[in-house]
Amino acid sequence: MKTNIKIVVGILLGILLIGIISASLLTYFGQITGEVTVEGPVFYAGKTTEGDFHLWINDLDKFNQENEGIWTNISGTEEKTFFTDVLEETNFYNPEIEMQVEAKLIEGSPPKKLRLEFGYFDQSPDGSLSIIGDCIKEVNITSVTDYETKSLICQGNSEISSLRGFYYRIEGMGTGDVKINIKTDNGETKAKVLGAAD
Repeated sequence: MKTNIKIVVGILLGILLIGIISASLLTYFGQITGEVTVEGPVFYAGKTTEGDFHLWINDLDKFNQENEGIWTNISGTEEKTFFTDVLEETNFYNPEIEMQVEAKLIEGSPPKKLRLEFGYFDQSPDGSLSIIGDCIKEVNITSVTDYETKSLICQGNSEISSLRGFYYRIEGMGTGDVKINIKTDNGETKAKVLGAAD
């Protein structure tokens, strides 16, 4: 019996000693550190069954279930604006954003331009819209046969307060004889927050 007690006490002392030595080595050699990668939201542009142009936030599965828009056409200087649902009032950090569009020219001679714009609203989609920093850019659409994916990076210039949602606008910059087909069925027409702006 005394031998069993000595063995148990010996094991416990051994475990305690290993813990003390490990703590000493950690204190001597440094600290345990790690990095956490936080990805910004992705806004997928599409069209609901009700015909509304909509932005789904982060949820590609929900986008694939609810999106009914295979494509949308933009003629001349027409524009399409995609809105998120109205959110709880919140603040948002100063972001760096990649705006992306998948498109091809179906009428007119290439190249033709599209203007991409990303921003937020602070009351409702029917209220005033505010562009985020320099997030208004132009892209050339040159293909008349295959869809091409164009993307541009833009920078915010300040933190955003009291926002209620986001929007992504795609606008034609041609005359009446220009028609551009925007593909919205696979999640490639989107805006992605890359992180905080410098």
